[in-house]
Amino acid sequence: KTKGNIAKLLFCEIKTHSSGLLVEPYDRPGVYVPAKELRGSVAQIQKTIHKANLKITQNFIRPSDQEGNPTGEEILFVKPRGIVVIGMLDDFKTDAGINSEKLSSFEIYRQQVSGIDIITYDELYERVRFIVEE
Repeated sequence: KTKGNIAKLLFCEIKTHSSGLLVEPYDRPGVYVPAKELRGSVAQIQKTIHKANLKITQNFIRPSDQEGNPTGEEILFVKPRGIVVIGMLDDFKTDAGINSEKLSSFEIYRQQVSGIDIITYDELYERVRFIVEE
């Protein structure tokens, strides 16, 4: 019961496909910082999940049978999931190919954000296309 209820709760922040993923290099060459809109979206989802956890853990469900007797079960949301849909991987394309420094900076950030999936519109499109074709 708990796993099913956890899986149902998903917070999503949707930005536009034209939202940038990174800003100019940091103090060192090859180090790119996540764009303000991306950082803000992640922070917003993190705060929303935090508030939901506080509220849910105060009010977890203790089911009872038809006579009102507790069943001994406790249904508790452990941690809701979050997703941010933003930008396009095309941001990393140049005339001569992919800018690997930008792509790796984005991937490092994305992999280090815990409990929140960051997905671009082109990745979302490819996932949907795969599901529909299968």
